[in-house]
Amino acid sequence: FLLPIGKWYLDHRPILGVDFYNMVTYARFFKENFELLPRQYSPLWYTGYPIFGIPLFIWYWIVGLIARFFPLLESVKFSMVVSFTLLIAFFYLASHRLSRNHLLSALSAILVGYSANMYGSLVWGGSLPYFMNQMFLPLALWLAISYLDTGNKRWYWATIFVFGISFLGHPWGSGLFILPMTFLLLLFGARKKEVSIKKRLIDALSFFFGGYFFAYRISRGLLTDFIINTFSTLTSKFSSSV
Repeated sequence: FLLPIGKWYLDHRPILGVDFYNMVTYARFFKENFELLPRQYSPLWYTGYPIFGIPLFIWYWIVGLIARFFPLLESVKFSMVVSFTLLIAFFYLASHRLSRNHLLSALSAILVGYSANMYGSLVWGGSLPYFMNQMFLPLALWLAISYLDTGNKRWYWATIFVFGISFLGHPWGSGLFILPMTFLLLLFGARKKEVSIKKRLIDALSFFFGGYFFAYRISRGLLTDFIINTFSTLTSKFSSSV
């Protein structure tokens, strides 16, 4: 059922998406200056900052790698279609973990695939990295639920890894959706074998700090800004009330 959607997007002229220019610009930079561990400084728009510090780094890097073997514009569009396909697949897996019903999971995945909300960021909303990063939400939930169902730590470490990667892909989307939903799931979710509140809290906090330090080059500045802004807001409100 995704074939007509993918064909429509790949064949569309002119290409849609407010953020398409940014994605192509950065992907071209990584295509022409590719390194496994990028050490360059960005020359784009006369900025001169470390390329690894770009908040949406990982998707530019991946598309840039693909563009070394295929045409640049087609690489971007193909990456969007693949990420959308993975989103639907991971949503099906997460739904099946919860419902244990193949039909209900397949129907839910199809409804997500045809949801108008899925196309806002792709065709007019503006953020292609955000669109690609959506697939990590059902993936992280599927891994976390698998850990709760089995108690197997390999699922747990995979959840932390996915959270860290998603933070490199789009820190705001990851922080607003993947972090709170997975954190609460690890803290309050039903488990195959009951554990103490202390164990649940350790799992949830280790998930947060594991993903945070995995994406430390990106996350450190965001957390610092959040703490400073929160403290400043609380201080100003307290001062005005006195």
